[in-house]
Amino acid sequence: MTSLVRVLVLTVIVALWSMPVGALGRTSGMSGDIETMQVCNTPVQGSASCKVLPLWQANPQENTIWLSTPVLLESHAGKPMGVFIRAFAASAVFWDGRLIGRNGKPAEAGSPEMPGLRDAVIPIPSELSRPGAHRLQIQMSATRAPFRLASPVLAIKVAPFEGDLQPALRNYLPALLTAGGLLALILILATLGWSRGRIAEMDGAIGAALFVGAQLTAEASRAFVPLVYPEQILRLEAVFVCACGFGLLLAGHLIWRFDVGRRKWIWPAQAALMLWGAWALRGLDEKIGWAILSSVALCMGISAIAIRHKSPGAVSLLLVLGTCLLLGMGMRQTFLDRDFYVWAVGLLAVLVVHEVRGTVPAPQMGAAGFAQPSSLCLGSGRTRHLVPPAQIVRLAAADDYTEVFLADATTLLHPEPLHKLLARLPADFLRVHRSHAVNLAHLQRLSKGPRSSVTLSDQSVAPVSRRCLPKLIEAISA
Repeated sequence: MTSLVRVLVLTVIVALWSMPVGALGRTSGMSGDIETMQVCNTPVQGSASCKVLPLWQANPQENTIWLSTPVLLESHAGKPMGVFIRAFAASAVFWDGRLIGRNGKPAEAGSPEMPGLRDAVIPIPSELSRPGAHRLQIQMSATRAPFRLASPVLAIKVAPFEGDLQPALRNYLPALLTAGGLLALILILATLGWSRGRIAEMDGAIGAALFVGAQLTAEASRAFVPLVYPEQILRLEAVFVCACGFGLLLAGHLIWRFDVGRRKWIWPAQAALMLWGAWALRGLDEKIGWAILSSVALCMGISAIAIRHKSPGAVSLLLVLGTCLLLGMGMRQTFLDRDFYVWAVGLLAVLVVHEVRGTVPAPQMGAAGFAQPSSLCLGSGRTRHLVPPAQIVRLAAADDYTEVFLADATTLLHPEPLHKLLARLPADFLRVHRSHAVNLAHLQRLSKGPRSSVTLSDQSVAPVSRRCLPKLIEAISA
């Protein structure tokens, strides 16, 4: 089984195991929720159009619907009561046949609707909230949604009234406190990369951190800006896009860092997993949770391969990534609002520590400072060859193997990853691409452009990546 297959299998297994984080996240936080209601197309109950449905199947996006259910109030010691609604819709609430409040203004399809907030609470007048049997009826419409949702109605309940439905500081202050640490770590990574001439190699980690910051901004805006439901849908879509961007760039950074074979197939596979989640999962929170956890599982697979290759820093990264899955499973109510951002700051701190300690590999350099062997034992199978480094023209990655091209036109397949073999070669060998390294002594021509390349003494051509081009020019000019 190839490294790529192992990564993908581990990704699917771990992410599917962790998937309940989305389904059990923020939208199920209202204890005592009403789970089913009678859904009708008219306010008249008992008509042929009425069906008893679970709330997540109620669909006010085509036409105005009426939801009704009996409610039994017990003694509540004089506390004011309220109807709590979480839905991407406008609502009008009736209690025992009397209109007690609106969240926006529902309207029939084609009529002017006034969108409501996603989270709303309608107080029940004290004279109507006496203990006993009552009937709750809600008129609801969602004709202004920018696109259709699988489950526009999230939760409804009757409970003691709270004027502040979602106290901003209580829910989001822990996550907002991480914003300062997040910004500081981004600046440290950028400074270290710039001072060491490796800023292009750190852009994956820095980009992932910037997506986390954008996701935190979009997430926390819910507590401070009263957005009506069309804007809330767009906000959640922005959170989903940021989660996907974070996962793709983090995986890209680890792919570069650990020199994972067949890297060109990992990103399309990861993107396919995200698209599957966007298509198959019902709620936006589920989609966001899937984007994060499937990416983390993929990165765990990359780190596991790196551990097998004894790459420095792989063990600590695997432990940090595993912590994210544990948080997702153990802290379901607060993972997407708080714990993910705290974990992301911890992940960036580990990357900074690795950079400071020098555990980030520099595959473009040889093992400078160490005595280099006069010949290397290369090849696979029963036949091995003692090859002087000066006879090697270039190297090319081939999954967990390396193709070695010699000056006499011989090609050897060596059972060792490119970065490991490159570390045993003199400093004259320079990495010019993620999958290619060349011996500068055999370099004949550099062609710069949108797709830069080098021509070697055996007339072979190797591509030069944008990241590696500055160091190649510097090496040639030295």
